[in-house]
Amino acid sequence: GLWRYLRTNRKARKLIIGYTAHNWEMIGMWTWTPALISASFVLTGTTTALATQWSTQLITLMHVFGAVAAYFFGKLSDKFGRRNILIWTATISTIFSCGIGFTVTGSPFIVSLLVVMYAAFCLGDSPVLSTALAESVAPAYLGAVLALRSLVGFVAAAIAPLAAGSMLDLLRGSGASAMVIWGGGFLTFGVGGLLAIIYAFQVPKDR
Repeated sequence: GLWRYLRTNRKARKLIIGYTAHNWEMIGMWTWTPALISASFVLTGTTTALATQWSTQLITLMHVFGAVAAYFFGKLSDKFGRRNILIWTATISTIFSCGIGFTVTGSPFIVSLLVVMYAAFCLGDSPVLSTALAESVAPAYLGAVLALRSLVGFVAAAIAPLAAGSMLDLLRGSGASAMVIWGGGFLTFGVGGLLAIIYAFQVPKDR
């Protein structure tokens, strides 16, 4: 059965866990970066209406850059190996997750630029993870393995925004500064990124 097969396929197990951690970080990022940008505008004296308008428009740009990045990193993985690209994209994305929230009191336009870069690296390894998993699984189990990956990945994705929101509320209630509040909220996504790095290193090297 499927579980017996996964017990014997170490690479597939690592990729499923890596995808789950990646989804935690990626969907959390998509959910909370518009609010981060709006907060940056408001904290620097911009009207709430303009902040909301700008952050909404930036979402489109994030999706465009994310799509381009997915293609770009997919091509790079063909040349340099899936494992190498997974390690590098996860590492850079995690650095963004751990640091970007602390920039909330800076220039909103700089924050917006960083968010677009963040989105590119956070989304860029999605097709690489999917391709690596498909290449690691026997055809007879591929559908079931991909379904399991999606199930656990999107469960993590559903929880991540709630975890960040709870952290934001907790820090706000403690009287922390805006920088600490938003920095701490986004650090929760860094947990997923860190796990993605760990499991990327554990994936066997490409042949």
